Amino acid sequence: MKKKARKFLRLTSLTLAPFSVFTTLISAGCLQKNSLLSEVNYLALGDSLTAGFNEETYRDFQGTLDKDGNLSGQSYPAYFAYYLQKLNKNSLVSYDNLAISGTTTENWLYLLNPTKYPNGKMSDNPLVTNYSGNEKYNEIGSVFGDFNKDSYPGLVEKVKKANLLTMSVGANDPFLAIFNEFKKWASIIKPKSEEAKKLLDPNERANFLAEKGMLLKAEVNKKIEEINTNLDNLIKELKALNPKLSINLIGYKLPNSGFIKILKYLLYTYAKIETDFINEIPEKINKIIRETAIKNKVNYIDVYDKSIWNDSDKNLMAKNFDFHPSIQGYKKIAHQLLLKLTLDQEEKDDSNAEELKNTTNFDDFDENKPTYSKVIDLSVFAKSNKEFLEKLNENKQTSEFIAQKSTFDTDQEAAIKDDKRTFGNIVREIVSLPIFDNFDFRELIPVSNPFVKAIINSYLGKPAGSLIKDIEQLENKVKDYAKPNIKIFDTIIDSFIRKMVAFFAELNTDQEIKEFKMSPQILFLTLRNAILSPFDLTKLKDSATFKILMNLKPEQILTLLGLGKTPSVPKPEKPKDQGSMPQTDTSSQKQESGTSSTDSTKATTENQKPAEQTNSSEQSSTEPKSN
Repeated sequence: MKKKARKFLRLTSLTLAPFSVFTTLISAGCLQKNSLLSEVNYLALGDSLTAGFNEETYRDFQGTLDKDGNLSGQSYPAYFAYYLQKLNKNSLVSYDNLAISGTTTENWLYLLNPTKYPNGKMSDNPLVTNYSGNEKYNEIGSVFGDFNKDSYPGLVEKVKKANLLTMSVGANDPFLAIFNEFKKWASIIKPKSEEAKKLLDPNERANFLAEKGMLLKAEVNKKIEEINTNLDNLIKELKALNPKLSINLIGYKLPNSGFIKILKYLLYTYAKIETDFINEIPEKINKIIRETAIKNKVNYIDVYDKSIWNDSDKNLMAKNFDFHPSIQGYKKIAHQLLLKLTLDQEEKDDSNAEELKNTTNFDDFDENKPTYSKVIDLSVFAKSNKEFLEKLNENKQTSEFIAQKSTFDTDQEAAIKDDKRTFGNIVREIVSLPIFDNFDFRELIPVSNPFVKAIINSYLGKPAGSLIKDIEQLENKVKDYAKPNIKIFDTIIDSFIRKMVAFFAELNTDQEIKEFKMSPQILFLTLRNAILSPFDLTKLKDSATFKILMNLKPEQILTLLGLGKTPSVPKPEKPKDQGSMPQTDTSSQKQESGTSSTDSTKATTENQKPAEQTNSSEQSSTEPKSN
């Protein structure tokens, strides 16, 4: 009887063996199933999300690992590498973050294989035209040079050496499409063109902008669809270089920041583009990334826990004029990524593993199965999930651990302290692009009024040949009135944006954004205060032009710009007290102290002295006596 039983078991085993092999192969085919990593050669590629761009510094800080094992960086890959090194100093063998702000899927195809994908040249992408490496913060310069090589062997070598890759790419594809659409509309700024006439005609403006809005939506949707093919090819190129590479893709999260609110307001108010269109862009991109990852059997990891990354968040996402995570947000992304790539999700009675399986909070599931597999060997760091998390969080709650500043954090802050930028610096770089060459912004001011022309000609003279040169020429003209050690143009932009963000800060829903009305008067006062912000008014008060402008009411200024009725322009009055200052608007201070913009505008208008009336002939001959 025992012999028969043994024969039956042997026969059964032989019969089941092929089935067992088949199921193993099927399982391995669902996701990349390389052996777990105990020593990590980490490579990060992608765009600004991976490069560590944030509104606290307005620059990339990818970070590096030097020959002595010292890490740097404020990107999520830098923090991911830091966590590995902290848990086990031998677990991180190498770290390379080659992500570049502004890059698209086409750019990365080009960098990996320039001959096969010539359309992705960096020089064709205005978002990265002026990008240059900085050895203090990254390896970009040493690997890519000026992005004009026939090939990039340094990149290929790092792909072949790596065993773990994380990548974010795709968000800039539609953004570049928007930028290119605006380039196509450049004829709008030429006063004599038919499009300019439509833009300036109140009866045709709405339909004209709505038509442009439809074209913009179509182009954005087209670019989003192209991500599918490009990302598929990108994964194939990476696999061809390194078949054993663990590829891990992450998506994007749209913040409820001032920048996004203003963008929604402008597109809805002027181009009739619904606010949902903006909300859906990252959702569509994430869906494509997820589906492409599943198709190519690589990991797609959702690092944005919906219970934390939401509109009530005050710490993880940009709040003002940006749309990236904060530095604290990058720490959280790195933390979430490490948990999903390391924890044993089959460990029984572990609440941490169960949280990662929450399909309500995460979108990295396909038919209730994760769209990613474990990559890193947990046993290198701990015996259980609980022990791993306690070591990682230093026995603190995750939220407390992420919020605290470690020595690593303070070291990075010190390293970048003197190189922080502002949004004004970014705008200066944008207007320095070649597309603004032979651009005369005098043509943007639709006026024939001699007074305004006199001011413009007095300060600018002849066109300098490019927008940035005109700006620099103007800055040089008024530099004697400016506060010391200040960039006039950048400061004006920063001041204006800061005040605009403040206007939108209290708008919490898309419906409130759509119903918001900004009067020309409020806009004028905001712009006027911004223009005055870099100047020392005690020096500026002697300028005849300044005296005239300070005594004009908002509606009169709008009229001078061709946006209202024929105005009366006051003659500059000699101040009764030579040391007194012309009355200036204080709406910005009231805004900051909690006074509404409506109240502050009303107060300013009521406090202004009535302008002295002059006839039209006097107006025509009015010119500033001095600068």
